[in-house]
Amino acid sequence: ILALAFAGLLLVFNVFRLWDQSNQTEHPDRQSRTRQLADLAFRRENWNQAHEHYVELTKQDPYNGYAWYMAGICLWNQSYLLQDALAGELKSEVADQAKVDSLRAQLFDIGQRALDSLEYSLNWSRYRNPSRVAMAAINTTLDRHDQAIDILSSAIQDGYFRRAGLQAPEFDPLRNDPRFQEILHQESPPR
Repeated sequence: ILALAFAGLLLVFNVFRLWDQSNQTEHPDRQSRTRQLADLAFRRENWNQAHEHYVELTKQDPYNGYAWYMAGICLWNQSYLLQDALAGELKSEVADQAKVDSLRAQLFDIGQRALDSLEYSLNWSRYRNPSRVAMAAINTTLDRHDQAIDILSSAIQDGYFRRAGLQAPEFDPLRNDPRFQEILHQESPPR
C-alpha cells in the first residue's frame, strides 16, 4: 500500500518537475545547482537530503512555489517509516504504549511541518490543487478526517478534476464517508 502511495507521489513530482519553471532571479546558477541536487536526492528517495535542498531553495527564493511544495512532499515521505513502525507496534500483542505515543507524536510533528510547507505553496496556483490533495492525505493519516474532507471539497470547487489521486491508500479511512463519496462523484464546476 505504501509503495502505491509512494509511486503516486513520484508521479506527481515528475509531472510538476516538468511543468515548473521556477523564478531564478537572485542567484540563478546557485539556485539551478541546488534544484538539481534536490531533484536528484528526491529521485534517489533520500528524503532528508532532498528536503534540506528544497528548504535551501526557499531561502534563496521565498517565492519558489515548487520548492515549498517539494519540501512538504519530502517531509511527508519521511513519515512512511514512522507509519510502518506505528502500524507494527499497534499490531503487536504486547504494544508498548509509551512507544506508540512517541511514534504518534513524531508522526504528528512531521505531518504538521509538511502541512505548513504545503500550505505556503498554496500561494502559487500551479501547486494549489496538488498541495490540497497532499494536505488532505496527510490530514487523513493524522485522523483529521473533517479537515481532509474540507480541503478536498475546496479543491473540487476550484476545479480539481483528477479523481484518480483520491484512490491512493491514504484515503482508505474516508472511503465509507458519504462526504468523500460525494466528492468522488461530484463534477467540477466549469472553468
